[in-house]
Amino acid sequence: VLVAVAQVSFTAAAGCEVSNVVTYATSSSVLARETLVLAEVQTSCADKVTSATVNGEAHDFAVTQDGGAVQVSIVDSHDDVASGSYDVQFFVEGQSSPAFSASVYHKGTSSFSLPVRPALPAIALLGASIYYALKAINQATN
Repeated sequence: VLVAVAQVSFTAAAGCEVSNVVTYATSSSVLARETLVLAEVQTSCADKVTSATVNGEAHDFAVTQDGGAVQVSIVDSHDDVASGSYDVQFFVEGQSSPAFSASVYHKGTSSFSLPVRPALPAIALLGASIYYALKAINQATN
C-alpha cells in the first residue's frame, strides 16, 4: 500500500522546465515489508539526464518510456529508510550543477496496531472448530 506522505519542493535550471513532481512513500510498516520513497519529476530535459544523487550520494535513476520524466526510488527495510528530507538532484551532460532537483520530506512509517491481535481470530476459529467437532462426536455416540 502506497500513500502520498511527502512534502515536495523543486528547482530547475534555465532551459529545463519542470512541469510536475510526484512522490510516494510507504506509510505503514505493518502493511508493507519494506519502505519505498519515490520521486518522479516530469521535465522537458528528462532524456538528457546522465546522473542523479540523493542527499549527495550517487543513485540509480530511470527515464520513463516516453522520455518525459525521470524517477528515483529508495527501497529498503523500514529501519534503514529514516524519516527526514531526501534531496534528489538530477544532472545533465556538460553541467556540474544540478539541472533540476526535488526535496522530499518523508515522515517515516508507523507501526500502528490492529484493534485485535492477528492471532486472536485464528485461535477463536480453531477453538470453535474443536468445540463443534467434539459436539458432533458426542451426538453421534449417543
